[in-house]
Amino acid sequence: MIRISVPFSLDQYDALDQVDELPQKIKDWLLKVKPVNEELQKTKTPAQHHEYIEKKKALWADPNLKEWMLKLSNDKCWYTEVKFGGDYPEIEHFRPKKTAKNEKGVVVVDSGYYWLSFNLTNYRLSKPMPNRKKGTFFPIANKLNRAHCFTDCHLDERPWFLDPLAPRDPFLLSFNDNGKAVPASETTDFQQKRVQFTISRFGLNHAQLNRRRKLVWNTSRKLFANYSRLTALAEKSGSLAAETKAESALLELMALIKPSAEFSSIAKESLKKTGDQMAISIASSN
Repeated sequence: MIRISVPFSLDQYDALDQVDELPQKIKDWLLKVKPVNEELQKTKTPAQHHEYIEKKKALWADPNLKEWMLKLSNDKCWYTEVKFGGDYPEIEHFRPKKTAKNEKGVVVVDSGYYWLSFNLTNYRLSKPMPNRKKGTFFPIANKLNRAHCFTDCHLDERPWFLDPLAPRDPFLLSFNDNGKAVPASETTDFQQKRVQFTISRFGLNHAQLNRRRKLVWNTSRKLFANYSRLTALAEKSGSLAAETKAESALLELMALIKPSAEFSSIAKESLKKTGDQMAISIASSN
């Protein structure tokens, strides 16, 4: 999962038109959805909500919207960290737009979070697999604070799902040397539950993902070992050639932890978990 930095806070969900930092194409999109949201608030029943949302669903497929969201993550899925290629990036509604289910799969809100169907703060960029697996699940910890309509404050909820837009949430997710997603160390029982539920419902431990992450993990470790060996050799011999080789190895390693690199968070984690101060410094440099 990638920590995504956006020019708005989640509590600005009803004041996005006041965010000056948004690019003009996104401001134009906000103008298009404003009357749609106004009409949606006039619908009364779940069936009316669903019908109107279905009628206007092309709005969240807007190419300008997706292109902007792709740039935020260097063309990577916000959940899996896999690059988009020929596949089609999907807009995932963090809070489900039509119905919402608890952790047991029981529908607890017939209308879902319909009022957030066309709200930028509720959009996440996803590969098809995690989007499909998550479906309409959306359990929360404090069930009495569940929002049921646009007059309720959904920000009073404590979601089980980790959120790429929540500053702290991505740091709760870690990885081991087999490429598996695991809870970060020193997390509370509730946070571990959130991590495990997120991993399960988004399919973050799919076998193919684990294999690819394990390869990045091992490659990062090998490159760091090679860099350490060459650095020691250069210091011992005083050879400029050896120093050049050490720098070359470091550049290879740095390429793996660039934000634009696939699975860069795994490369960083592999370095941090060596416990070596130089490895930790390298991982923290980018």
